[in-house]
Amino acid sequence: MGRRLIIERLDRGAPPPTEDLGHVDAPTISGIRMVFGVGHRIGQPATREDFAPTYTVEIPVFSLAGLDSDGVHEFDAVRTLEDLQSRAERRPWAMRLELTLVQAAATVNAAEIYIDTPYEDADDSAELFVAGHGDVTTLGGARELVLASSLAHDGEAVAALGGEFCVQLRDADPRSETAASIESAVRRVVLNLTRYEFQG
Repeated sequence: MGRRLIIERLDRGAPPPTEDLGHVDAPTISGIRMVFGVGHRIGQPATREDFAPTYTVEIPVFSLAGLDSDGVHEFDAVRTLEDLQSRAERRPWAMRLELTLVQAAATVNAAEIYIDTPYEDADDSAELFVAGHGDVTTLGGARELVLASSLAHDGEAVAALGGEFCVQLRDADPRSETAASIESAVRRVVLNLTRYEFQG
C-alpha cells in the first residue's frame, strides 16, 4: 500500500456548510514542477532545510496538445539532474517534485484531502509533504497548496519520485468502513520522470 498524505480541513475561510454537500468536485492539480537546486554546504548534499532552488521546469497540465497518447505527464528529470551534477564544481545538485493543488472554496472546511502516493510505506527515502508555510486561501475562498517530494540526489531516486498520485476529498477515511457524507471522485495524475514528452 502506498504512502499517504492527509491534509486536514480548515476551520476558517468559507462558512461551514449548512447542509450535506454530498458529491463535490475533486481538488485540481494546477501545477507540476521539477525543481533543481543545491544546498548551502560545499561538498555536502542538500537537505530539505537548506535546499536552494535554482532551476524550475514546469509541465503544462491543461494543454490541448501537451500530452502524447499515453496520458502520462513526462519529463526526463533523470538526465537533467545527471547533466547538472556532471558540471557541478562545489555543491552537489538535487531535485524535488512539486505539485500545486487547488481546492474549491465550498469544501475547504467540509472534508479532508487524501493523497495516495506511489511511494511505499516501508521506504523512508520518498515522501510528499506540504511545502512552505502550508496552504493559502485565495480572495475567493479557494485553497491552494504546494506539495513537495523529498529530495532526490541521483537518477534512481529521481525515477522513484514518479508514478500515480490519487487525490480525493472525503469527510471519512477512504480506507475505513465509515460512510462519507461528503465525497469527491478520485483525481489521478501519472508522472514519468525518465523520458521526455513527445507528440504523436
